[in-house]
Amino acid sequence: VVFVDTPGLTCPAKFLLYWVRGRGIIFLVGLLPAVIGLAMAILKAAVQSEPFAMAVLAAANDADKMVFPDGPPGITLLARSLIVRDATNMAMMELKLLRADEAIAKKERDQALEERDSLAAELEGLETKVAEAVSSAEEKAREAAAAREGKDLLY
Repeated sequence: VVFVDTPGLTCPAKFLLYWVRGRGIIFLVGLLPAVIGLAMAILKAAVQSEPFAMAVLAAANDADKMVFPDGPPGITLLARSLIVRDATNMAMMELKLLRADEAIAKKERDQALEERDSLAAELEGLETKVAEAVSSAEEKAREAAAAREGKDLLY
């Protein structure tokens, strides 16, 4: 930033001033893609471990469910194509991705089974309450019928 702030009116070396400004701007423009490339290389090195790759895919899957509940899994596709991939061994990477998808599916299945079991237990409790209410109502109806029958016998 210093090379841009150098005053051009008081500096007698105009050519060197323009040269430094141009080189500085070119450096700064070229620095951004280099930093992005470095970050991607570090991220890809971290993704080589299977637990991290599965965590990235799980986060992408959760983000897809939040952003596109009924739509296409765009964030998952981007994560697979940009982050969780290895061009040298595509078969092994595909196996890792399939295992990650299987783990996510098993987790969702287990959650659905737990929910089903809790709903079944709740249904059983409600059925018990209904059966108790029906038997109580039948008992009251029998008592009322017996009371009416007793009144009829007295009169």
